[in-house]
Amino acid sequence: MTATKPMIFELAQREIIGKMKKEANILAEVKSCCLIKKRIYQEFNRTKIVPLLDPQLTSEDEFCALFAKHWQAGQSCLIVCNKVNRSLAVFNTIKTYLEQKKLNNPVYYLSTNVLPVDRRGLIDELKDLLAPDGI
Repeated sequence: MTATKPMIFELAQREIIGKMKKEANILAEVKSCCLIKKRIYQEFNRTKIVPLLDPQLTSEDEFCALFAKHWQAGQSCLIVCNKVNRSLAVFNTIKTYLEQKKLNNPVYYLSTNVLPVDRRGLIDELKDLLAPDGI
């Protein structure tokens, strides 16, 4: 899973508004509909992230070592990464680790960089697995 800011505003500014400005000499720009977002974020700031890892991990291999230390074959695990590239690297590292240990636990990758049609199928599959009569 990844948590990244959508690039739609920057894309629209560059590809649509920018081209319109050049072609028709139009003054336009993309603006957020929320003009008081700083105040809104302050009012709804109910989450505090407290890192419990000391020292902090700097590579997928270090993460995999920590994962291997705490995870057991009968458990499920959700790993959330903040960047797409990191999420892919962690997914591949964990998958390789499980294969090397000859553990055939299912491993799934779910992210916004997965095509929506594929994502929908994956979500449905995960719902079935998590149902009371699933795994």
